[in-house]
Amino acid sequence: MANDKKKYISQQEIAKELGISVPSVCRALKGLPGVSDALRKRVQEMAKKMNYHPNPFAISLRFDSPHIIGVIVPDIATHFFSSILKSIEKCAQEHGYFSIIISSDEKFENEKTAIQNMLNLHVDGIIACVSQSTKSYDHFVELKESGIPVVLYDRVCLPEKFSTVTSNDSRSAYRATKYLIEKGAKRIAFLGGSNKLNIVSQRKHGYLNALKENKIAIDTQLVICHEMEYNTGIIDTLALLDSPNPPDAILAVNDILAFSAMEAIKSRNLRIPDDIQLIGYTDEVHAKFVEPKLTAIRHNTTLMGTRACELLLQQIEGNEDIEHEVVNSNLEIRNSTR
Repeated sequence: MANDKKKYISQQEIAKELGISVPSVCRALKGLPGVSDALRKRVQEMAKKMNYHPNPFAISLRFDSPHIIGVIVPDIATHFFSSILKSIEKCAQEHGYFSIIISSDEKFENEKTAIQNMLNLHVDGIIACVSQSTKSYDHFVELKESGIPVVLYDRVCLPEKFSTVTSNDSRSAYRATKYLIEKGAKRIAFLGGSNKLNIVSQRKHGYLNALKENKIAIDTQLVICHEMEYNTGIIDTLALLDSPNPPDAILAVNDILAFSAMEAIKSRNLRIPDDIQLIGYTDEVHAKFVEPKLTAIRHNTTLMGTRACELLLQQIEGNEDIEHEVVNSNLEIRNSTR
């Protein structure tokens, strides 16, 4: 017996059939600029041939709800990212927009899929934070070339092409490292993530500058840049502590690594901050609840999210200027430093 159920044809399938990008198909079907008349005609003819019909769910969103912006977040569960998302949603709602949030779960392929799904929902623009495993930025470049507004936040790329909202990473790491030096530290380790992430490279730059200015020799064995994962942080910290000349302080690039370092230090029966001082980043709400309370760089996540949304809305309204917003952060002194 024949199956009478009709298969839904997506824009992705049309793009694959024609050998072009999904954003190009999206713009051709929506009648937007950025594609040639010839390509627009090819897309429309293929859509008719394949019996393409717009997603009814997307249509209902489009006409029954406010305009839509898409937000891509690496990990929706962390307090840092959830705080940014909260302020993005608030700003979007105040301007009559509805936000769709998708987590990449720190995976490159998920990030690309999220963009495709958002295009199928006809979002007006996208705010994104790059995942740890992102290998290339072609998917963002395609959006740019197709005229889809894009703003990147925290972990960013290609600043010559995209507006960005970041924290003062280099300056804050410099200040944190200098504070540790002022408190007597002489062998300060840097516990980071992948060097390809701007937050890691910038914070490491500030850390190294502070060492140089205070005439402390740079020991490459103290600079560990792997993944920003809890288990990885424990393994890396234990390796530092078990080395012939261990550190007397650690600057961790985020609180996940700071908490993992704290667990590793305690497992060696070392005291914080008497034996080893510790500073983390982003100041998760848990930083106040661990023992000892964690000294950390606290980001202004509310301002970061608000500015990212405002920059995107300006682009949607036609502003093509590339802007780079740098939001200041504060060093919150607690009990993990002397």
